[in-house]
Amino acid sequence: RSKSFVLSAGGKGINVSRAILNAADGRDVDLVTVAPVGGASGGMFCAMLEEEGMNVTRIPIAAPLRINVSAIPDEGEDCEINAPGAEMTAADLKTAEDRILSNVAEGDVVCICGSCPKGVAKSYPAVLCAAVKDKGAVCVIDCDGEALRLAAGSACPPDYIKPNAGELAALCADLGMETGDAADNARAVCGKTGGKTAVITTLEAVVVAVTVVVAQRTAGIAA
Repeated sequence: RSKSFVLSAGGKGINVSRAILNAADGRDVDLVTVAPVGGASGGMFCAMLEEEGMNVTRIPIAAPLRINVSAIPDEGEDCEINAPGAEMTAADLKTAEDRILSNVAEGDVVCICGSCPKGVAKSYPAVLCAAVKDKGAVCVIDCDGEALRLAAGSACPPDYIKPNAGELAALCADLGMETGDAADNARAVCGKTGGKTAVITTLEAVVVAVTVVVAQRTAGIAA
């Protein structure tokens, strides 16, 4: 039996939206949060976020939203049990894309966060990134593995990526580059994209990377 519990709605994109709302500190912000939602767990998810002041643009899917459990003992290591993600069909994905792009205007910032759901190709973040940039918006991608490699190596790479140090080293290796420390890896990825992508990376739980000449996106430095 646990001594206490905390129930919260999360996910990479949700956490970005939450950070934006917290930074706004009560001021109005033009924020659109799009998420696939299904089942009773999905309804609870949206209700919890609405209590926080976050309106979610729901993409209805058949599968219930997954519930993950973290057990934190008084002694020893934490234990996380992550359920498999829900599947999205081609129709679900088209609905999500239409909702996203219909809200995007020139100068907006779009964050594409998290892993690809079941049924969605790893190349899709790169495809959506190109569509977002075609509208004159800034695109930020926060994913890893093959999806990040395909996005960073595409003809239309994202304006910003935010891997952690391990993900950044793996990206360099996947792109066929030698790996070094986080700073060297950030510079290498920026160079690989021809200066089109700025790299922000984290070491452990602390943000330690900054970009320089961000407007031109000519260099990424991790300190």
